[in-house]
This record gives sequence, C-alpha cells and structure tokens, in this order.
Amino acid sequence: MDANHEEALANVATALEAAKPEQVNAASNLQVVNGESKKWFYSNKTNVGPVVPAHEALDLDALAALMAEAEARVNEALERMRTANEVANQAADRANRKRAAAEADGTVEALLRSSMGFEDKPDPMLIAAEIGAQVGMTLEVPDPDSLVLEADASNQVNALLKDYTGKNQGVSKLQTKARAAFDLVKVAASEQALREVDPDVAQQMIANEFGAACTDAKRLLEHLDDRIATTEATLRSMQADFDACVEEVLAVVRSAITTLNRVTSKDKSVPMGAPYVGGKQVLKMRANFGTVPVETRRQTLSAYLDTLVDTNVFPPRGTDLIADAVARVYGRPLGLQVLKMSIEETEQYVPVERVSNSGGEGVVMAMFLYLVINQLRAENHAQVHRIAGGPLILDNPFAKATSPAMWRAQRLLAEAMNVQLIFATALQDFNALGEFQRFIRLRRAGQNSKTRRWHLEFANLKLNDVPEELTA
Repeated sequence: MDANHEEALANVATALEAAKPEQVNAASNLQVVNGESKKWFYSNKTNVGPVVPAHEALDLDALAALMAEAEARVNEALERMRTANEVANQAADRANRKRAAAEADGTVEALLRSSMGFEDKPDPMLIAAEIGAQVGMTLEVPDPDSLVLEADASNQVNALLKDYTGKNQGVSKLQTKARAAFDLVKVAASEQALREVDPDVAQQMIANEFGAACTDAKRLLEHLDDRIATTEATLRSMQADFDACVEEVLAVVRSAITTLNRVTSKDKSVPMGAPYVGGKQVLKMRANFGTVPVETRRQTLSAYLDTLVDTNVFPPRGTDLIADAVARVYGRPLGLQVLKMSIEETEQYVPVERVSNSGGEGVVMAMFLYLVINQLRAENHAQVHRIAGGPLILDNPFAKATSPAMWRAQRLLAEAMNVQLIFATALQDFNALGEFQRFIRLRRAGQNSKTRRWHLEFANLKLNDVPEELTA
C-alpha cells in the first residue's frame, strides 16, 4: 500500500523503451534467417527425374515396398558414411595428437639440449670423453639401441630432466665441497713441515689450479698415500723409539732417586766429635718416592717428554732434565734441606732453595755438599771406591770462615770420608790454623845476582798433638 506507483510505472516504461531496440533487432534477424532458409531449401531441391517404366506397372504396395527398400539402402549408406566419418575423425584426432606430441617432443628435446648444454646432434662418445677428462675416470657409453622410448616421451624426458637436475645439484654441492677441500689442501701444502719433508709435491699442490688438480688427482693421491704410509711407519718406529727413551729416562730417574735416598741417609752425617752439628745428616729430604708407583712414574715421564717435544724447548743440560723429571715424578716439592753450621739447633737446616753462598756458613755448607758428593761418587764406582776420597784444593777459604769450630767439623767430616784438604792462604789467624797439623810455608830465599830471578824455598812443618795433661 505504501508503494510509489508512479515511480514503478516510470521504471517499467524506461525498461520497455530499452527493450524495443532489442525486439527490433530480433525481428530483423528472424526475417534474415527465414530468407536464408528458403534460399537453402530451393537451392538444395533434388530432381528425381522422369518416371521409370518399370515403376509404372507397380501398384501402391509394390511401390511402398520398393520405397522402403530404397530408404533402407539409403539408411545403410548413411550409416556407412557416419561410420567412415567417425573413423576419419578419429584418425584426424590421432594425427593431431601425434603432431602435438611431436611438437612437444621437439620442444622438450630443445629444452633438454639447452639445459644440458648439448649441441643439436651431440656425440655421446665426445661427451663421455669430456666428462672423463674432468673427473679423471673412463665412462662407459651405453648402446643407443638399448634406450627404449616410452609411449609418452614427454614424461620420460621430464623424468630424465628431473634426474639430471637432481644429479646436477648433487654435482654442484660436491664441487663446492671439493673446492673447499682443495683450498684446505693448498693451505696444508703451504705448511713449513710439508715443504721440508716433500718440497716437490708441496710446490706442485700449491701451484695447481682446481681443474688441473682434479685431473691429476689420481697420481697426487697415490703419491700422498705413499707418503702417508711412509710417515705412519716412521711414526710407529718413532713411537717405539720414544717408548725406549721413556724407559731410559725412567732408569736414570730411578738412579737419581736412589742417589737422593743415599745422600739423605743417616750414614752421610757429620762425625759425632764435631762441634754443634756432630751426628747430624748433611742433607735431609721430606719426599718419599716409595709412594709413587712405577707405572705412574712412566706415565708422568711420557707426558713430560711429550711436552718437551711439543714446545721444542729443552733443558740446557742433561742434569737439568733429570732434575726436572725427578721433580715431576714426585709432583710436589721434595723438601730438601742442607745442614748449616749453627749453634741453634732449630736453625741448623736450611731449604736448598734458600741456601746462600755468602759468609763463612756458606763456605762450610758448600764444603759439606762437596764431601758428600765426593763420597757418593766413590760409592757409585767400585774401582774408585778402593781409592775413595782424594784431595780438595781451595784458595784461601779462611777469607770468609775463621771459626775454629767450623773447620774442626770440616776436618772431621773430610777425615771420615777420606778426603785430604789442601788450602792456600796467607792468613795469620792461628785460632783457625790451629785446627790443622801439616803446613808448607813458602818464602823468598834471595835473588840470583846473575839472572836476577828470585828463588823460593819452603818449610815443611807439622804440629805435634797436644799432650793430654795440657788439655786436661
């Protein structure tokens, strides 16, 4: 009820006006179609010709039968024509498909050639030779007759392209890895160690380009394998030599430990009659090597020698090497202490690392050590042991030590170890000299008037022992 009828009528009138041209066009087209139809009908009428005399005698039924037979033959002909048309259409379709497939095959062939970089008519033998030259291998070329084309060549080519693309990507990855490995080989060839061992191969590997190295890879690898085998054999023999070296060092360290135990034993003591330090050991050691198993010693020495080889820094003397090896075997400070000539018992031993050669005490400590070492040398050599001892000649030791007690201790220790003390001095301190009994004095006897040379003479003196009643 609320609809605007005037507006609706106006809209209908507008639509009617818009439809009129379409109606006129449709009517015109209808007339054109009807005219064309009439023309086609009149142009396609068939003249059946005059009446055949044989047909004039026939009645209506015979004519009807004849007409039915004619229609049947016409239908048969039409059916044969339809069948022939279908076969022709099918042949045309197959021809079109074959032509399209051939065109597709040509396109795929061109794509395959362009993708693989082949010529229009590639030679398989030439391709195999080029690939073989790049990889250093002889490739087998398959017989062309062995290639069986599938009915759908496009799928077969696509499969081949897919396979080729995958393999090409794999080859690219391998080529990248090969180049990286080649760069590493060149870096290794630049190492001084290889250039010293095999300079010819090192120079050739540095100078080679990537392609040339790949081509010559077989020969280079054979040479490197031979060099590696030789080096490994050398290393195996070196390992045996290294193990023998460890055993030799272990034997020397064992001897050094034995020497340390002997030098710090109680039989290397100052005689009981010596002042202050009578009966005291010259050297003491806190370390107990009996707690270190032999295998642990061997492993420690092996690691120590490895360190020396790796750093190429060796102790200047063999004794330094053995001392360092002994310290490493124990793994802790040895706690060596040397006897010091001191009245205070708590100060009579000094760690060896704090020993000072200054003052009289330093001279006495040095003489203590010499006498002990001399005794050890005599013990280590049986033939020397029969003539153990020997002289100790010093130039004016009294310059730093004049205490009679010190020299009494030294004289007693030297006597116990069968060592003769020979000192040269101009000292006139009879307190210090009184500890000795034999003196050889030199003096000028005069000058030769002809040669103007001075003549010396000596006086051989020996002090008598002090009578017991005087000492009492």
